[in-house]
Amino acid sequence: MWDARRSKGFTLIEVMVAVIIIAIVSGLGILWVGQIQKNMFKKKIEEIAVYIKYASIRSLISGDKVNIIIPFNCTEVIIQTDKLLRRVELPQGTKCYIYREGNRLPIEGPLFFTSSGGVSSFPTISFTWKNFSSSINSTRLSPFKEVSP
Repeated sequence: MWDARRSKGFTLIEVMVAVIIIAIVSGLGILWVGQIQKNMFKKKIEEIAVYIKYASIRSLISGDKVNIIIPFNCTEVIIQTDKLLRRVELPQGTKCYIYREGNRLPIEGPLFFTSSGGVSSFPTISFTWKNFSSSINSTRLSPFKEVSP
């Protein structure tokens, strides 16, 4: 026989199972979002590397002056010719480091690299955001040299 007093709510086991399922789904969602953020950051750095290579080749072939500008707060990377070639925005909180003679140094002022067709080495630049890190090492085929702002 059906008892109205016993069927007014969920049992403790049913509530615990629902909470566990919600916790598992939430945990997987957080991991998934973290992976998406990491992939987006890595894609931005790869985009910057491609544009630096493109600018290098353009400078070598045509002798055009090309500038690469990284502001001290590392919010963007600007690759510039006579007109703006490409501006890549980085996530807020990105930190930039430059490697010189094996030492990792934080970027404390804006960095300017310029080229007018000659070949010189381009340093390794590391970008860190949250706990993700990615580097650009364009020592081959890079006609850039660092200049004072």
